[in-house]
Amino acid sequence: MSIKTKGYHGTTDTAAASIISQNKFYISKKDIEWLGAGTYFFAHKAYATDWATREVNKPAHAGCSPVVLSVKLTYEDFQLLDLDDPTQRDQVNELIRGFIDVTASVKDSPKADMHKVEQRKKWCFACNLYRRLHKGIAITSFTFLVRDNPNGFPDTQRQFCVSDPAIISNIKKEA
Repeated sequence: MSIKTKGYHGTTDTAAASIISQNKFYISKKDIEWLGAGTYFFAHKAYATDWATREVNKPAHAGCSPVVLSVKLTYEDFQLLDLDDPTQRDQVNELIRGFIDVTASVKDSPKADMHKVEQRKKWCFACNLYRRLHKGIAITSFTFLVRDNPNGFPDTQRQFCVSDPAIISNIKKEA
């Protein structure tokens, strides 16, 4: 059974126009993307709006306006790597532990000292490696802690990283 989820992408008006005219998103392949290579979406419009507003305040985007695009993400359960699911998260963590053990045991191999690697680079590497070994994964999700709230619920932010553009449809500019 297909799962359908709405995602929100914050960007600049210039980038939004390009995405809409080409009917496709740019896939980020930087080694600092928390959930690996892909196109990023928020589960809630407010976070995409915030992201877009911060983007247009950067000098590189002077004169641009913030825009939020919405999409429909359609995928099968087996295509989702849900890092909020403890079983799936443990599988990714075990893969990384195994990777570190193997590189440490091979003579003259570069040692993977993950203690010295920045957190987001570790996560990026782990997600990319896991997806490479599990070819059917099209979307990775995780709920990030934005800030704790000792007097109530914490501020969290669910994000989706889409590594297979075929699951993206219905690209629309939000009002």
